[in-house]
Amino acid sequence: GERPRPEPEADDCRRMAVYHPSAWTLVHDPFPGMPATLSLVTSRPPRTWSQVTTDALLLGFVHMLVDTASLYVIFADVSRQGADSKGILFLVVLYNSLAFGGQAPLGAIADRWSCYRGMGAAGALLVAAALPLAASTALAGGIVVGIGNAMFHVGVGGFVLRESGDRATESGVFVGPGALGVCAGIWFGLHGIPARPVIAGLLLACMPLL
Repeated sequence: GERPRPEPEADDCRRMAVYHPSAWTLVHDPFPGMPATLSLVTSRPPRTWSQVTTDALLLGFVHMLVDTASLYVIFADVSRQGADSKGILFLVVLYNSLAFGGQAPLGAIADRWSCYRGMGAAGALLVAAALPLAASTALAGGIVVGIGNAMFHVGVGGFVLRESGDRATESGVFVGPGALGVCAGIWFGLHGIPARPVIAGLLLACMPLL
């Protein structure tokens, strides 16, 4: 009978390739008249683009809007409504504590309940809601946008990581646009450009992507 095959080990790429049909390729022997042979190929060129990559790029656009809104609130509203430099500093530190410090506990919640997309969508909604709120109350707007920013990054970032497997391309196309959003939010806020309704409208229009 056929010799039983051992179970492949997860970290043994060569053994896994042996039993994968696509791991074998037909190679002709260099000597004339000799029959063709099968040769094991243990490494295949990785795919360069896929539907997951496209989805990550679309989510990267939403990431850009979230960061644009967050920095707009800080530079257009918090800095304008702060009574003095100490008040501005307090609100900025509060925002950063929530937006960055809040990611660890929120990440644990997302892992516990596998609610990555839901958390990301809720975070985007909070960021959109913070735009009109911050126009009248900087403190409340700063708190809401900080929490929403953390929820979006943890939720959608975790979703992209899980969907892409061991690839870095999808994480790159999702994370990269955030830098553009930071620059845009700072520039709009410092120059007093009335971009609030446009940013909020685009965020709401992008909700189906989440």
